[in-house]
Amino acid sequence: MGERIDSAIFAPLDDKSQALAPPQLLQNGELAYMMVHFYWMLVYSKNDKNALPRLYQRSMYPDAPSPAHGHSVIRVGKDMRSPHELLPVKMCEGGNCLYYTVEGDPEGMSDDAQTYEVKLAGCDDFVFHMNSRGYRAIEGSSVDMKCHYFDKSIKLDGNSAMGTDYLLNFGYVEGTIDGEEVYGVGGCEFAFVTFTKMMTMSAYEVPPGQFYQLCGRCEDGSWDICHVTLKQVDDGTPPAHALFWNTKDPENWVSSYDVKFHADWEKVPYAKEDDPTMQPKNIVIKFADKTVHVEPKWAFRGFADPVDAEVGFSNGTGDFYEGDTPYAHDIALAMFEMQHITNENIPQNDF
Repeated sequence: MGERIDSAIFAPLDDKSQALAPPQLLQNGELAYMMVHFYWMLVYSKNDKNALPRLYQRSMYPDAPSPAHGHSVIRVGKDMRSPHELLPVKMCEGGNCLYYTVEGDPEGMSDDAQTYEVKLAGCDDFVFHMNSRGYRAIEGSSVDMKCHYFDKSIKLDGNSAMGTDYLLNFGYVEGTIDGEEVYGVGGCEFAFVTFTKMMTMSAYEVPPGQFYQLCGRCEDGSWDICHVTLKQVDDGTPPAHALFWNTKDPENWVSSYDVKFHADWEKVPYAKEDDPTMQPKNIVIKFADKTVHVEPKWAFRGFADPVDAEVGFSNGTGDFYEGDTPYAHDIALAMFEMQHITNENIPQNDF
């Protein structure tokens, strides 16, 4: 099985895990409150097997606007040397994100006593329902998607490399985007912070480092799920953590702080000439008794103009496999995010 750490675990959700202040996050008598919440999915066309996948994301902040740059549908670049394409999918615009509690589960996805509902002030066309088994996202006539969570979610606390309470749910997604039937892999993420810690933060910013969200369906129908954080900042928390789980063996998951990393690096080819942002290739991550190979296929940089993205920021997705023998998933999301990584501060390889 390998190492397990208590601050980065796989565990089931209940109907209060996605609340604005989940009771299980009580820290020294103080609750942690949701600071940011976003959901995303990589989807494939059911009718056109040759079409490049699309990414759909929305960022939400309780009692604050959902920013225009934080929600859109893009088509990934045709390879890692090509920028993504912004698609003309009409997204809902509105005021602040308003969170409610709804009795039961209107989506019929769970037996929960309550469901969390998010709406946008001044917008009648947007609704988002969260339950312990998944979520449904509706954006007018443009998006109607369901995400079916797996039996366990990733839960991180302030002693993990993330440095704050964090909830990450992976799942299988299906529905329609712009009237077309699609399917794929999705997720939903939450960051929670206590009021005491919030008062010490000048602003919420992702620290320098690498973040990997990996999820793929295997030939036998099980799913490989992996999450890795590799930081380049000394903030009193561990510099790294990693978790891995295959769903056919529910209790045999691993987590570790002892993470080794190797990659080759290249400048983002479509970035501006004076933009030194780097992206990885030939990625290998080792922890506990696991070796995970990440194979980037398609590039993107955020969900706005890829050329004008922040210096040091890049993304990509593709496939991955665990162990020494390559294998493919029939659908996969091997999404990574580079934060503040340029040719002046390329991460050093550990092996």
